[in-house]
Amino acid sequence: MDINRRISNTSITRKILILHNEYISKGGEEVYIDSQIQLLKEYSHDVKYLAKSNDDLIGLSSFELFKYGLQTAWNTSIEQSLTIEIANYQPNLLHVHNFFPQWSPSVHYIARKHDIPSIQHLHNYRLGCLNGLLLRNNEVCELCIGRNAWRGVLYKCYKNSFSASLFSWYMLTLNNLRDTWHKEVSCFIALNKFSANKFLEIGLSEHKIKILPNFVADPLAGQSSPSPPDYPVFTYIGRLSIEKGILNFLSIWYELQEPEWTLQIAGDGSLSAEVNAFVTEKQINNISLLGRLAHDTVIQTIINSSILILPSLWYEGMPMSIIEGFSVGRPALVSNLGGLPEIVEDQITGFCIPPNNQAAWVDCIKWCGNNLSKLKDMGRNARAVYLQKYTPEVHYKGLMDIYDELISA
Repeated sequence: MDINRRISNTSITRKILILHNEYISKGGEEVYIDSQIQLLKEYSHDVKYLAKSNDDLIGLSSFELFKYGLQTAWNTSIEQSLTIEIANYQPNLLHVHNFFPQWSPSVHYIARKHDIPSIQHLHNYRLGCLNGLLLRNNEVCELCIGRNAWRGVLYKCYKNSFSASLFSWYMLTLNNLRDTWHKEVSCFIALNKFSANKFLEIGLSEHKIKILPNFVADPLAGQSSPSPPDYPVFTYIGRLSIEKGILNFLSIWYELQEPEWTLQIAGDGSLSAEVNAFVTEKQINNISLLGRLAHDTVIQTIINSSILILPSLWYEGMPMSIIEGFSVGRPALVSNLGGLPEIVEDQITGFCIPPNNQAAWVDCIKWCGNNLSKLKDMGRNARAVYLQKYTPEVHYKGLMDIYDELISA
């Protein structure tokens, strides 16, 4: 990005405190946060980033984990340190991404106590579901939406653990009783209309929910999109985890039996060993397991693709890989769940297929592999959508509208 770039009606310089609990397996949420911080700094805003990492919880004793479990609902131990940070930094606004498990929702109370407006960015469904995914037994589950989430404890929805699920339930129940989401949080940012409506069902206030899609920097910088390969290359980029549907897709790919076509899988996660075992046991020679890649390599991997694949089983919010694909003119084949149909227009910028319809996935992949010129047309459409909706300039304007409204209230 050009550090001298400015858009009209640029807001005055703001001091933004960004807070996040980093995951063990880094994903699109961290990619977005890094990009958000860079974007704000490029527009001359003052940004401070406070983070805790779940890596710090690895190897703790049962007693220490129990103590952390209690603090997930309301962490009083951070009040002094966060108060000092606020007093020294004097931010105009607190922007919270993931508060779970180490920060807790108490961060919003602390901000309000010091007259600082706070935003809760809704990257998942943590405010209405114990595992944050609305997913159980590899299928969408809405049993707890708008209700007390005790069912999630019985089903051990969080980490397949009764105790972990109980602590997650305690966090939700206590903060619902405290009315934290209504009294303490100034604004919620949802990634699309679908998730905004789900959060209304969960119980958030409509007037506090703003919709702001993710963004990615333009890797082409005004240049034309590079040509896709002359043979079919399908690419999955993301966490290797249950909710992403990667094991289901491997079964679909195995059924295809197209040895001249290529599947690239980039990423790591809890299912890395199972993915490797499947490829080895089935002796599939046309799958490249790339592991976790640096961002520049991710972009080049997408450029070397015909189409991106996202066979998700959960209500995806705003996958960074799909927007990155659009930015270089590559269409996407995705599940027709959650907000994905808002991003991928069926047969215009890609395809939306029911996640549990394996035959439909097989047929669509075969069509894609045999119609590369039409995929290229879809890629041009995708690039046009990116320029309209997902550039840094568009995102910055939307973010500043939210910030300015809260700060001036």
